Amino acid sequence: MIPASGNLGVGGQQFWLGRHLVGQTIRLWMYSTTVHLSHEGHHLKTVPSRLTGIDLNRLRAQGARPGGPPPARPAAAHLAAGAPIEVDRTVNYSGCVSLAGVLISVGAQWAGRRVTLRLEAQLAHVIIDGAVVRTMPLTLAPHQRARLQRARVAGPRPTVDRRPPRVQRRVSSRGTTQVIGQRVQVGLRHAGRVVTIEIHETVLRVFDDHDEPITTVPRTSSKEVKRHKAFGRRTPDHPPASSG
Repeated sequence: MIPASGNLGVGGQQFWLGRHLVGQTIRLWMYSTTVHLSHEGHHLKTVPSRLTGIDLNRLRAQGARPGGPPPARPAAAHLAAGAPIEVDRTVNYSGCVSLAGVLISVGAQWAGRRVTLRLEAQLAHVIIDGAVVRTMPLTLAPHQRARLQRARVAGPRPTVDRRPPRVQRRVSSRGTTQVIGQRVQVGLRHAGRVVTIEIHETVLRVFDDHDEPITTVPRTSSKEVKRHKAFGRRTPDHPPASSG
């Protein structure tokens, strides 16, 4: 069963599965060269094994069953069809991931994070911690889908993330900061510190670095968030096309 961290340890080897499967039971087919992971009959991924014969014998003594033939990976023809599939990618410093030669903007606030992309017929859903945080149009040709590395058949569609966006801002020497074009009075005692601002439809909630509330002010701006971190680039509206 996958623990709350999303990181499963079996036989001395760690397997990262993500928090969207926390509490779910998965099956591992384990050998000295390869480990296959599946969930409810769907292949999740195949990774190199770090297990020795001693590790496998120890697992057998603890109740592991003979594995039989290795489970089949998704066929290229299945991936090429229009059924939903999923892939995992790491977001780069500018908030984008590369998929079949196409740069997809996920959001600069997720830079460095491992995310799941659920690909449907003409849509791509970005999944983080088991919730959809962004959906965008994306159409891949059958041969592009078939060539995606570590692609798998998708499970049930996750829920949409309804949480308000959170951004970071540095407080000026005058105790103020600015977000979505609106100036926010935080307080002189927080000057020079980085605070988190939660953007609701009608109010802005400000939290300190321990996630303790500082203040709540009415929202007077209807602008969208363009920058999520206290430092760094804005989230690109239209990511540049890749070359090749």
